[in-house]
Amino acid sequence: MSDDFETCCHAWDVDWEAPEDESFPCATFSINIQARFTSVSVDDDDHEEEEDHEPCFTEPESVVFEKTEEVSVDRLMNENDNVSTVRDMLVSMDVPVHDFMVDKILACAHRMATAQRYRTRKVLRMRVEIEAVVDELPDHDDDDEVEEYESEESETAALVAEMLRKVVVDRPNSCCTICLEDFLVGSEATSMPCSHVFHHHCILPWLCKKKLCPLCRSWLF
Repeated sequence: MSDDFETCCHAWDVDWEAPEDESFPCATFSINIQARFTSVSVDDDDHEEEEDHEPCFTEPESVVFEKTEEVSVDRLMNENDNVSTVRDMLVSMDVPVHDFMVDKILACAHRMATAQRYRTRKVLRMRVEIEAVVDELPDHDDDDEVEEYESEESETAALVAEMLRKVVVDRPNSCCTICLEDFLVGSEATSMPCSHVFHHHCILPWLCKKKLCPLCRSWLF
């Protein structure tokens, strides 16, 4: 396996509230997990008879899957259940689970559950990003999963659109930093809560996948 690719995991809190949070019956973690699977194989066809040769790595292939899990704060703080709960989340996405992944997610959960600013929250949002190096890419092409993903994608797009606002460009020589094309003075553009401005057709697909500003990296939600 190439040294350029390694398995890693990052987890952090997302400080955002939604109006519907109060409808939750108990304090709940909403954990958004994005897993990128990368497969890099070695091509030895041209070196079968050579004893000393450097391995030839093929072009890496990657797929990304994303889902949101909801689990009660009490359950994730319960030392008898928390490890198996996190492992089950990752296994359901075909992530090859490592102890350090579980440790990072639980450490983030503990920080959030004990933080003063989250003490009165009904929903505690966490973002988890995983890079997994695998021998074979997982197959998530089941029709039901595709339909569920498309439904979630549509809901995400609608939620993202609600948090953006239209503005009129009044400054010359400014451009959209996604497509790098200049804005036309007097034309409509889209502003994020952080006040950075982009073309609507550029920023909407970006936010549906990344959910953060491409410039300042502030989270939309």
